[in-house]
Amino acid sequence: MPTLAAVTGLVTPPDANLALILKVLPALVVILITAAVCARLAQLVMQPRVLGEMVAGVLLGPTLFGWLFPGAQAALFPPEVRPILYVLSTIGLTLYMFLVGAGIEHNTQVTGEARKAGVLAASGILPSLLLGFGAGLLLHDLLSLPDVGPVPFALFVGGALSLTAFPMPARILYERGLEHSPIGRLTLMAAAVDDALAWCVLAVLSALHLGSGAGGALPTIGLTIGFAVVMLKVVAPLLRPLGRTVARTGRLGPTGMYVVILVPLTAGWLTDWIGVYAVFGGFIAGLAMPRDAKFREVLHGRMMEVVSTLLLPAFFTFSGLNTQLGGIAGGALPLYKLALPDRFEHVSKLARSDRRPVRAGSNPS
Repeated sequence: MPTLAAVTGLVTPPDANLALILKVLPALVVILITAAVCARLAQLVMQPRVLGEMVAGVLLGPTLFGWLFPGAQAALFPPEVRPILYVLSTIGLTLYMFLVGAGIEHNTQVTGEARKAGVLAASGILPSLLLGFGAGLLLHDLLSLPDVGPVPFALFVGGALSLTAFPMPARILYERGLEHSPIGRLTLMAAAVDDALAWCVLAVLSALHLGSGAGGALPTIGLTIGFAVVMLKVVAPLLRPLGRTVARTGRLGPTGMYVVILVPLTAGWLTDWIGVYAVFGGFIAGLAMPRDAKFREVLHGRMMEVVSTLLLPAFFTFSGLNTQLGGIAGGALPLYKLALPDRFEHVSKLARSDRRPVRAGSNPS
């Protein structure tokens, strides 16, 4: 009979890289199967696929799978697998937003569309920023850490509420075939501006928290603007010959594929380094691509299905995988205290006098 060591050797490969692959691939397979099933169910109830993919992540995460079968969930998604899934999902999201940016038809822009996108972006970020700032001031004493002042905390709440889920509307617009419509282009451009501005706000918050003042965020803001200008004014003209070649031959050869993959990945790396997130870099890289209709058709034909079927579901599912919906209930007590302070104090006094826990809203007798 084989010894235990021999059996263990068969189950656990001595090669660490192979062992890691044998952990990553099952996790990726389960993610894709669950995402595909949930996406199909979402379509059956007239909802976008991306909603089902997000639900798939929540189901696989600590909210359900981890709650019912914590051992199995920990074995399927061990700590060493999650960083790899994150890298794969970030690459997929960056490439997808690159394809979204490359697919926008600039040549059909109506007069004043850029101005309208700016107004829409401002109307999307300013109300949430101001309302979040006010809510942060009200909730500071209840939710903030002792070493965080009211203004930085309020700015953090406002900035966090101002962040847009840029890939979400992009995915929905593409599913509905609205990406080339006036409202689709306007939405995508405004979401890109909102995304960049919100990350700049968070850069200001980080600078304030580190004690360098709001001026500490100026490098991030300046580099973000400089990156966009260089991509659209310097890199874009350099890529036009590629567009003409593809339009003439009708195909994107190996050299061209290297270019269209390296440009968004490099842009994503730069924006991550700047502190604005790779999604913005991928989208701007897409805007810098040649505007020829044939180029867009060939590019999407070569990349879109693989990215949207393999890599993108991994991102949305991974996001849900790290979501703990049970934490929402944990925030109910401070809000209850804010809404009904007298009742909260009454219950607290009863709990202290009885030396036993009393649930808010229960009968103390």
